[in-house]
Amino acid sequence: MPDTTTQTRIEYFDALRAWAAVAVVLIHAAAPDWGSLEPTDPQWQAVNVYDGMARWAVPIFFMVSGALFLSPEREITTDYVFRKALLRLAYAFVPWSIFYALLTRTADGWGEVARRIVIGHDHMWFLWALAGLYAATPLLRAIAADRTLVRYFVYLGLVVTSALPVLAAIPGTALIGEPIVSAMQLSVGYALFFMLGHLLATTRRPMRLAWLWTVLGIVATIVGTSVWSVLSGAPVHVLYDYLMPPVVLASVGVFAAARRRRGTSALVRLLADHSLGIYLSHMAFLLLYEAIGPKTAPVLQVPLETVFALAGSLALAMVVKRIPGVGQYLA
Repeated sequence: MPDTTTQTRIEYFDALRAWAAVAVVLIHAAAPDWGSLEPTDPQWQAVNVYDGMARWAVPIFFMVSGALFLSPEREITTDYVFRKALLRLAYAFVPWSIFYALLTRTADGWGEVARRIVIGHDHMWFLWALAGLYAATPLLRAIAADRTLVRYFVYLGLVVTSALPVLAAIPGTALIGEPIVSAMQLSVGYALFFMLGHLLATTRRPMRLAWLWTVLGIVATIVGTSVWSVLSGAPVHVLYDYLMPPVVLASVGVFAAARRRRGTSALVRLLADHSLGIYLSHMAFLLLYEAIGPKTAPVLQVPLETVFALAGSLALAMVVKRIPGVGQYLA
């Protein structure tokens, strides 16, 4: 997503935005087949690999935003949050929400269209979550100013939003109840990624072996989901949750690995500059492909859909962003 707090370019943030933009399209291209095939089907296993290797995408968007909004070098006031940051999200949300509500209109009538406009298309939940984090930024900045509190917040988040849900999801156990987990997750939630982004961006020594963390997290997500699903006889989504330990591990690894990079290519900068537009528009191209695109085995179709939607959404974002006056808010 674009940097709404400054015009200064941070190269590894560009890399993270670009990587995450590609990965989130891959996730959504894989989703239909992941939920419709049997776990014992080799095609499902291939889709599981595609989806599982990209689960860090949304956490990375949160982490980049956290690194920016909690930076001690930036002045983020309550006035700024409400007069600029939240309005920026609203300007992007409303037109795209109307577009998708009309695009996916059903026989349920205009009342359902109105409801969908308010809620947004499925993938637009991210903007609601980001709005909540923006609104909480003045409070989170007070925590971010104290390194000890930052670490405490991260440790608390890892326990109540990441570790405890795993205990609640283990089949045949009563280690901790789901209502308890849901209640405790409200205490931190996606703010964990906001604070993790700040912590990783401001640590003096970039984390070593970052790619090992990434690989371990991705492998744990893919293998754990595969085994769990096969044993259950149906796809199990638990380890795909963005707050699950394997996804958190992979997200930390990707962020830390990017920070150790030097330099970015023109393509990376292009994708980074249009990451918001790609995120908002790619679902339209996936729906278009599902309607008119060639059908083949998922192991081939998922990459084809990803390339089609990524190319289409990037091209559209480049056009929309050049609309005088409003383009910068829509893409």
